[in-house]
Amino acid sequence: MPIAPGGDQREPWMQFGGLYRPINDLSQPWVASPVVTTPQTLPPTKSALPVEHRAGSSFSRIPIAQPAIDSGGSNPGTNKRRKGWGLLERFRGSSKRNASGSSTSSVPATESVVNDRVPLAEWKAYGYYACPNVDGVTGAAPWPVPPDVDIQGMFDSLRSVDGDHPERWISGTQHTALPPRPTRWKVPKPHEPLPFPWECQLNPFLEHQLFGPTSLWFDIGQDPSMLCYGTVETMIPISRADRIQPATYPFLTHMFINAIGDDPIQPFLWPFMVRNPEGIKCEDIYNAVYENFQQYVSQSEYYDWPQVRQIQVTKAYRARLSSRSNHNSGFVEGIQRVDYLGDNIMFRGLEPNPNIDGWVMFVGRTW
Repeated sequence: MPIAPGGDQREPWMQFGGLYRPINDLSQPWVASPVVTTPQTLPPTKSALPVEHRAGSSFSRIPIAQPAIDSGGSNPGTNKRRKGWGLLERFRGSSKRNASGSSTSSVPATESVVNDRVPLAEWKAYGYYACPNVDGVTGAAPWPVPPDVDIQGMFDSLRSVDGDHPERWISGTQHTALPPRPTRWKVPKPHEPLPFPWECQLNPFLEHQLFGPTSLWFDIGQDPSMLCYGTVETMIPISRADRIQPATYPFLTHMFINAIGDDPIQPFLWPFMVRNPEGIKCEDIYNAVYENFQQYVSQSEYYDWPQVRQIQVTKAYRARLSSRSNHNSGFVEGIQRVDYLGDNIMFRGLEPNPNIDGWVMFVGRTW
């Protein structure tokens, strides 16, 4: 990785995640980390690039661009797309009328609503705010801080003779010694139109990597509590602060994951929605992915698949059972959705779906 003079010499994953400096003294004002001057080695914003979409055994580059509008209206496919854009624009409340009174609908631009890429350090800044390391104890509680809270008393209560008590820390506590809330991520407003997927930037932990190890080691078949950093040689559990970083910029309250990359059976059998009215965090996606693929497959679903897929899924199911400690206990469980993925059970990130309707989840083998 190239190093600029005076720049940050850490690996990129340490710039947006990893270790967080502790706050050991409330009398010392918080000082943010120096601005990183190292050129980012992560790929440019996905929304400004063509999306790599794999169908069957061949790749095709499908740009996120303005759909062609045939003024003659003779192409049924074009008419269908035009109607789709009109519905989307009306949904967002952005339909306009021209001078003659006829209705026209704009189409999305090829560029993201954010022209510049979010600096790596700003993702980490939110982790500092949402889950500060206070006196060596990482705490984050879901409720808002009362106005009359005794911050020093809360600070002193984190450690006691019976151990650490991170649950006593109240998330969102404001103090000069604590990291402030980054101004970039605004709290979502109820009923406000959301940006489209191609208008968002994904957290680096969630970006699709075409090659090499990902920033996150996420076996979809295992509980998300087992998550580890993916670009290091040793298994280091991912920190709580990194789990509750924003999943996107700007914040989204809903993300519809409706496709699996390289899946020849279309459409995706089990699309699912990720929700958080306060703004979706990375852990919301990890938990939703795990819970979706933990569901059992019904017999009718199983017998609807091609015979070749049935055989492959059955092999994956038996391999999963043989790796479990309870496979000799007499307990027999059924085929789960994760078995449908075979040995492609490693999460490799997300991309906007080229059909403009959601997100594609990519999976792969252990690198």
